[in-house]
Amino acid sequence: MQLHQFPGGPAIGPVLRNGTPLIVLYGHRILDGLVWVEVRDADGRIGWMPQIYMITITPPATSTNTITTTPSLI
Repeated sequence: MQLHQFPGGPAIGPVLRNGTPLIVLYGHRILDGLVWVEVRDADGRIGWMPQIYMITITPPATSTNTITTTPSLI
């Protein structure tokens, strides 16, 4: 699969291999019954691809860092 300039538009960049990590951006469009999603690849290219080719992984809610402070006695 390749990234496209816009939904249904010309392909940009090299063919993406299965398992290529992508960052999902905010754009979503429907064209000819396909949901297209705006994504960014590791090289910074921004493009569109059909959502049916994607597996979305969401980090767990517990992945945030917590900082705890302890008052010191002087």
